[in-house]
Amino acid sequence: MRYRLALDLGSTSLGWALIRLNAENNPCAIIKAGVRIFSDGRNPKDGSSLAVTRRAARSMRRRRDRLLKRKARMEKSLIDHGFFPANDAERKALVTLNPYALRAKGLDEALTPAEFARALFHINQRRGFKSNRKTDKKDSDSGALKQAILGLRSQIDPQGQDGKARTVGELLYRRLTNTALPPAQRTVRARYREQRIVKDDGKSKINKSYDLYIDRSMIEAEFDALWAKQASVNPIRFNPSARDQLKDCLLHQRPLKPVKPGRCTLLPDEERAPLALPSVQRFRIYQEVNNLRILREGLKEEELSLQQRDALVAALESNSKRSFRKSKSYWVWVAQCSSTLKTPSGRNSRATPRAPSCLRTNTLAKRGLPLTKPNKMPSCCNLSPKKTKPSWCSGCKLKQGWTNAEPRHWPTWACPKATAA
Repeated sequence: MRYRLALDLGSTSLGWALIRLNAENNPCAIIKAGVRIFSDGRNPKDGSSLAVTRRAARSMRRRRDRLLKRKARMEKSLIDHGFFPANDAERKALVTLNPYALRAKGLDEALTPAEFARALFHINQRRGFKSNRKTDKKDSDSGALKQAILGLRSQIDPQGQDGKARTVGELLYRRLTNTALPPAQRTVRARYREQRIVKDDGKSKINKSYDLYIDRSMIEAEFDALWAKQASVNPIRFNPSARDQLKDCLLHQRPLKPVKPGRCTLLPDEERAPLALPSVQRFRIYQEVNNLRILREGLKEEELSLQQRDALVAALESNSKRSFRKSKSYWVWVAQCSSTLKTPSGRNSRATPRAPSCLRTNTLAKRGLPLTKPNKMPSCCNLSPKKTKPSWCSGCKLKQGWTNAEPRHWPTWACPKATAA
C-alpha cells in the first residue's frame, strides 16, 4: 500500500495525517489522522519562560565565580609586588584591621604596604556598579539605582570643599563612625527599600529607593587618590608597573560577547546584515509598507498608490517612534466609505475613522449649515458610545443635549446657534 505522511508542526501542537495514494501517487483516502497537543514551555500564571529560574541561578553562579577569580588574581598581584606578606597566617592577621579607617587614613598619611593591601583588597570586593548597555551611557535620572548613585555623588567632592568627603571610602567611614546618626542610617551597604506612600487623591504608590549605591567611577577615583598619595611617600614600592597591573585587576570588566548575525537564507556563504544597518532598516520599512492594503466596501483590497507609499515611508524615516495609528493621517480622507488597513499579520486596523453623519455634506446641507470644511472630522470629536452626557459647544459655549451619533464637541463652523448668530 502506498501512503504519504503529512505533518503540521506548531509551537504547541503536532498534527499528522496518513493519506493513501492510488496508482498515480495521488491522494485518494485518509487512513488515519490526529494531533498531539503539548505545553508551550511557559509558566501558566504569568506566561514567563520556564528557563527564567535556571537562568537567574546560572547568572548568580557566574557572578560568584568571577568574584572569586578576581579576588584570587588581586591577592596574587599584591603578593608579587610585595604588598601582601607571602605567609598565609600573616595575611589572615590583617583581617582585624578596619578597612574603612585605612581608606580614609590613606588620603593624608602614609600606609604600610600591608595596610594598603588590606584597603585595596576590601575595595576589590565591592568595586561598584558599571553597566555594559549602550543605552545607560546617556544621562538619565530615572530609576531608584541611578537616583541613589546621583545622591551619593553629590556628597563627594575631590577637593573636600564644604566639608564633603573626598572619596567614597572616606564618606563610608564617616557614616560608620558618626554617632549623631541613628543606627539605621550608619549603613555602608546598598540596602534596597520599598515604602508605600498615600497621595492626595487617596491612591497609593510604592517608593523604591536605596540607602546608597556606589558607581565604578567612584572606586576608580578613590584608587587614583590613594595611589597618588602613597606614591609621593614611597615611590619605589608604588611604581607605575604595579599601579597598572593592580588597577587593571580592580576595574577590568569582561566585554559582552557580540551576537553573530547568522547566515543568509539566499546566500548561505554570506552573513546576514545586522538589523541596525540603515539599509536593512529601509528595506524593512519598504517591505512592511508595500504589504499594506486598504480594505474598501465589499471587501475589495486596494494597494497604496506611489504617492501614499512615499509619503508614509518619508514619515517613518523622519520619526523613529511613529506608531501605526499616527501613520493613518498620511492617507487621503475618504468620507463616504469605511476604510480599513490590512496588515501583513492579518489583523485589520481602521485606517481613517468614518465621518459622523452630522458632519457629512448632505446632513449639513439639510440643516442649512456652512460647508467650509465638508466631510472632515474635527480633532475634538469623540464618538465613544459610552459617553451620553451633553457636551459644551466650542463656539457658543452652550450646553447641548445631542446624541452619540453626533460629535461631543461641535466646531464653531457647524454649531446651529453660532451659525444663527
